[in-house]
Amino acid sequence: MVVELHQVIRDNTLSEKEYKQYFASIKNSVLTAFYTPPEVVQTIADTIRDSGITINRFLDPSAGMGEFPKAFDSDNGVEKISFEKDILTAKILSHLHTDDKVKIEGFETIENRYNNYFDMVSSNIPFGEISVFDASFMKQDKLHRESTRTIHNYFFVKGIDSLREGGLMAFITSQGVMNSPSNEPVRKWLIDNTNLVSAIRLPNNLFTDYAGTEVGSDLIVLQKNTAKEKPNFWEELFVSSSLHRETETYNNDYFY
Repeated sequence: MVVELHQVIRDNTLSEKEYKQYFASIKNSVLTAFYTPPEVVQTIADTIRDSGITINRFLDPSAGMGEFPKAFDSDNGVEKISFEKDILTAKILSHLHTDDKVKIEGFETIENRYNNYFDMVSSNIPFGEISVFDASFMKQDKLHRESTRTIHNYFFVKGIDSLREGGLMAFITSQGVMNSPSNEPVRKWLIDNTNLVSAIRLPNNLFTDYAGTEVGSDLIVLQKNTAKEKPNFWEELFVSSSLHRETETYNNDYFY
């Protein structure tokens, strides 16, 4: 199948340079591309609708094949913007969702005019010790600057910046975002600037059928509130994580 993929791309590109660009892009996304089961995404969208929340402006910063924008297709008139860095995936996405704005580039290229703009930001975001260059973050506070060192933290901070006040974020992410002690500053910033709506630990086999791997993931739902005065009991737990003596691993206190 890999040989066949090479041949299909070679036959449909205009030059050797373009062919190599496609495969370099594919290789760069191998470690961060975990495609999300559509049932999970549809449940998120249905829950938003059942809660009576209207979404007019929707952002997916790491869209893949577009399961998240697709789940909101029944909402007429929704402005949807998707970012997908992998060239081949993004071109397929743009053909599948012709009415959406599909940006074939990284989330860090989003224009500043989209700050405080979206009603909802939702995605299955990349994870790892991958740094991101964002010139606008270099001019801001220490938290913004340090968030660029790990791609998952960057997506959370950039995602909140992109939301309007009262807007919702629903991210599927690795358990490390909530579990890691080193991530406490980011969790504190999130709780200082949002209300914690929900955090759910998902089954490890959730991505087995669609991504061919078992990976520990959480669904984190936040509502932007930069005028917040004090975190509640559950939000204080969300910030901290503790060492489990038996397993010798850290676990977020919210889940205890």
